[in-house]
Amino acid sequence: MQPGTLDIIYSQSTETLVVSISLGLLLFSVVLLKLFSAVWPAHTRQDHNDVAGFILGVVGVSYAVLIGAVAVGVWDKTNSAGKEIVNEASAATDVYRLAEGLSPPLALALRADVLDYLHIVIEREWPAMRAGSVPSDGAVVYNRMVERLAHFSPQSATEQIFLDHVLTDIGQLIDARRARLFASTNGLNPILYRFCFYGSLLVVAFCAFFGLASQRSHLIFMIFLSFSVGLILTVIVTLDRPFMGPASISTETFDTALILLERR
Repeated sequence: MQPGTLDIIYSQSTETLVVSISLGLLLFSVVLLKLFSAVWPAHTRQDHNDVAGFILGVVGVSYAVLIGAVAVGVWDKTNSAGKEIVNEASAATDVYRLAEGLSPPLALALRADVLDYLHIVIEREWPAMRAGSVPSDGAVVYNRMVERLAHFSPQSATEQIFLDHVLTDIGQLIDARRARLFASTNGLNPILYRFCFYGSLLVVAFCAFFGLASQRSHLIFMIFLSFSVGLILTVIVTLDRPFMGPASISTETFDTALILLERR
């Protein structure tokens, strides 16, 4: 998706997205139903309902496999992003606590860096990710921590052990941060979006083909179908960018880590 399109989509509430997508599908189905009724009356289409039902079953299963795989994929992506956030916050907390085993000047500096990092993630990086951009403010802080440790010479075996653990945790923090940034910028392939959209139109079109004695009943069925498909498409759209839109991941994990450290 283009940046402008992302801004329009993710500036809407979830309810607005559901209604917009569902109404679009419903409008398409109503126009198609009216067109069919005008050129091919419903009572003459009833003779083909069995064949149409068989074809719809094949099309529906194919569409269900595609959209189901995409929905599971974006769901896993959101869950993975949440786990990486926990790993990042935990690594930052571990660096803060393990700094106690290093020399006092270095420990104070590292702890100040960790608090600074958490504040930057919450106050600067999260708004940037919600706007669809890639933040870099936090990288300055962890680079500063690495530089401090690179110039530190352990004076005892204990300090060497703590230094090794701190470096390991900083490495985990950097890896988790990188995964978070990847999740915030890498969306579904546009081809998958198009296929999901085309599949939705195809299923709706096949359902409009059926001939029912009551056009009102047919319209009611199409309404339920349109909103069902609209719900699934909305789930895919909102979860595809886990740090954007009304259903975005919050800073709660980092807020909790910051509160716990500042209370020490």
